Amino acid sequence: MRRCFLIAAFLLLTAPAAALADGVVTTKLSSTPDSVKTGKPWKVTLTIRQEGRAPRADLQPSIRIVDADGFSRTFPAAAAKQAGRYHATVTFPKAGQYTYAVSDGLSNTPAAGHSVVIKDPAPVVDRPDPVGPRGLPIAVAGLLALLAGGYALMRRHRQRVTGPLHPA
Repeated sequence: MRRCFLIAAFLLLTAPAAALADGVVTTKLSSTPDSVKTGKPWKVTLTIRQEGRAPRADLQPSIRIVDADGFSRTFPAAAAKQAGRYHATVTFPKAGQYTYAVSDGLSNTPAAGHSVVIKDPAPVVDRPDPVGPRGLPIAVAGLLALLAGGYALMRRHRQRVTGPLHPA
């Protein structure tokens, strides 16, 4: 009887430790939003692993962004074909300082935030071509060649009509 009480007490003491050991979850991102521009999508793949367990496809992970003013948006991730992988598309609405946090959909601990600065894309300036149309330099060169040839022919023709400048 004493043994049964000892075994029961041991099981009761080890059950919380086993439950805590079950909660080790790692989340890896395929990329970070460091080079993402305002209004452009950040497509990221989340790989969620739980130590000692097979990958799961039934989680509901998400990415939450918070701007410098405190406004937040949450972007849910959808399960990929491979178990344990999830795809999310995040769009930063305006330029500025953001904090993003990934929730794995499994653990209850709050996700750690990571800071990132999102910049506006470089402006596209539609400048006219300084040279003009593509064929313009070739046309100008051809016209100059024709004028030079015409001038040379005209000088040659004048020399024949009037004769040589100095009689020999």
